[in-house]
Amino acid sequence: MNEKVIEGYPRQVFLLTDGDVSNTQGVIQMVRKNTKFSRVHAIGVGNGVSLDLVNGCAEAGKGKSVVISDNENPSEKIIELLETTLTPLISKVNLKYGNQNQIQSIVPNPTSIPYILKDEIANFYITYKGPLTEKQVFEFEYEDSVTKLPYKSTLEVDPSSTLNQPFVDKMAHFKVIRSLENSAKDGVNIEDQMYYVKVKDFKKEAIDYSVKHQVLSEYTAFICVGKELVDGQYQEFKNKGTHQVQI
Repeated sequence: MNEKVIEGYPRQVFLLTDGDVSNTQGVIQMVRKNTKFSRVHAIGVGNGVSLDLVNGCAEAGKGKSVVISDNENPSEKIIELLETTLTPLISKVNLKYGNQNQIQSIVPNPTSIPYILKDEIANFYITYKGPLTEKQVFEFEYEDSVTKLPYKSTLEVDPSSTLNQPFVDKMAHFKVIRSLENSAKDGVNIEDQMYYVKVKDFKKEAIDYSVKHQVLSEYTAFICVGKELVDGQYQEFKNKGTHQVQI
């Protein structure tokens, strides 16, 4: 699946399962490591199917998943999935931006997306090494797989007028940490998941990043130390909140 595809013929892999496996994470890791030039869609059949396996393989394979219960007519969901994957799509995805030295990460890496399916939303989370002081311009380029015509959309990010969105900020850091974890566990090439500054130890980077941005990773945890509170100290303790540390 890692062999380059013929231009104009996107490779789509359909995984069909009616149960579970003894090593779910191993299968998901194998899918993640072998989908550089293809996308894996998972179909689960029956009430006993493993949702972790079906959804995990589809997520790792940058694809879609459907689950069909025992008493359900599979035609509608199968046809919907086939229509999504076999209709014209967007290819040759590229994201251009200004000063690359200011950017810490882009998730996902635009060069790691083989194509974008019909009605699929493409989100790019971009983090910077420091606060923005001037306007940034991004150009999203792509090609229609049928007409072969190129298209381009321009987006301006002005730090003076951009609203503060804590949820989006945390989501971006979460995506970065997940990519670092995948590279640490599976040996997946980091460039196949996101653009990121050069690091040697992905596990250590995931831990440091998690602590810095206060977003949980597989290698960190929130620890609560309970002590007796006397009258009047509860509000003080509550105001301090929580803080994630490395131990």
